Amino acid sequence: MAAAAQAQAEALEFLAEFEEIDRTLFLCGFANPIHRFRLIDGEGLDTLDSFGDIPDETFDRTARTWESKGERNRIAFGIGRLQKLKAVAFWVRKCQREGTPINVADLDEALIARMRKEKSMTEKEEKVDAKLYYPPPFDPMKYVQWERSFENYLDSRRGRSKIPLSYVIRPADVEPDEAETEYERVIWSAPHEGLAFEEDNREVYRIYKDLMNGTDGWAWFNQAQVGNGRQAHQLIVEHYRGTPEVARRAAEAEAAIDALFYQNEQALKFESYLSRLSENFDLLEDNDQGLSETQKVKKFLEGIISTHQDVINIKGQIRDRFSTNFYEAAKHFAAQLSMIPGYMANRTDRNRAKRRIMAMIAEMERDHDERVAQGYGYGQNYGYGGHGRGRGRIGNRNRQHRQYRAGVDVTDPMRMFTRDEYARLRAGGHLEWLANIRWNNGGRPRNDVRGGRGGRGRGRGRGAGRGPGRQVAFMEQHQDPAAETTEAVPNANATGNQRGGNAGARFGGRRYGVGRF
Repeated sequence: MAAAAQAQAEALEFLAEFEEIDRTLFLCGFANPIHRFRLIDGEGLDTLDSFGDIPDETFDRTARTWESKGERNRIAFGIGRLQKLKAVAFWVRKCQREGTPINVADLDEALIARMRKEKSMTEKEEKVDAKLYYPPPFDPMKYVQWERSFENYLDSRRGRSKIPLSYVIRPADVEPDEAETEYERVIWSAPHEGLAFEEDNREVYRIYKDLMNGTDGWAWFNQAQVGNGRQAHQLIVEHYRGTPEVARRAAEAEAAIDALFYQNEQALKFESYLSRLSENFDLLEDNDQGLSETQKVKKFLEGIISTHQDVINIKGQIRDRFSTNFYEAAKHFAAQLSMIPGYMANRTDRNRAKRRIMAMIAEMERDHDERVAQGYGYGQNYGYGGHGRGRGRIGNRNRQHRQYRAGVDVTDPMRMFTRDEYARLRAGGHLEWLANIRWNNGGRPRNDVRGGRGGRGRGRGRGAGRGPGRQVAFMEQHQDPAAETTEAVPNANATGNQRGGNAGARFGGRRYGVGRF
């Protein structure tokens, strides 16, 4: 017992010279002065500042080493004591970053508990995708927006000292004591010196280099010292925040607003008009040329040049009710525009109809090529089967008024055209017109567009399949596009072929009937 008391007295006398470390170890749970003496003497701890240089892994190894010693020299750390030691080291590093004096008198159990919680929250931060906040390509016209994106990205990246990298590019005139939040104070007070800062500065330079490479900003970035991200940022800001660049961006935004018009949904969708207008309003605001709400509403209405009476009425409502609130004016216009019957659907409907027409033209061309390859229905004097008696509407010999396109008789747009006629229609750009006509008629032959007793078929029936029966006889009214009179042109093979033509039409398959190429 006497030896133990003597050892403890010697330990207390030794610890008096290291009051800071002794008090710190006591607050961390090491109540035995002999254990504190061994840790201070054995680990070489002399000042509280030295805790800031000890990483968490070193504390873990130290604990394992002392717990594995013999019974006489063994020191039990345990989870609680170990976590308190790490919290003290976290507090010391924080004070060093922020330039706050490290005073052991400020250290108590409440502070250690708070540091443990803060350290735990920092370590549990989820790892974010590096590309989640990555800035868009550098655009001088949108420099202010790009700068915000760049700072936001650096906020999402932590440096060597677990501080967001945005501290590297903070302004030089900030005062940590004037910070409104703890987060802001940490960034404003982090030192721009030391090994951690040097590495973070190089990392910011690498990010800047990647973003500026191949852009207009490279010339200004390239003037910075290699590895100095803070200097590169200052050079970029000095140029693009300068008066000439600000005035240029504001002038371009004003010109874009004056050149922006909304007429209807076919020319430009209202959503696109509003989006572009708002974007340029923001550009003016970012470049110290922001417009008032009244000016924004005025520009908004001046750009709407629609002649639709309902749209004109909506503009009048906005002037009366929302002339001083751009947001409400835009919201009211969008709501009222959607209530105009068919107005917002015009663009979609026309695009859908155009796609249908293009699809029908493609189908017509495929059918035409197929029939050319198979040799169907292209005799030199190919006529209408079943028109012999003139009972059908198109088969009426007395019809005088005919229509022509590209020199082709299109009086019956549902009929089958010869190879030469089809080529002339295609060359003249009339296929879309023809497809429209056929689409409006259901894409099929009209019931009333057929001949007499021969029925609908024009295909390769018995009469049309052999000899002169393929060249169906008919008597047809023909109008030369260049002529002013109408004359009857008899078919050269009329004699004896009328019956063959009628038979061909009567027995011909429907597949090659009217309305197909």
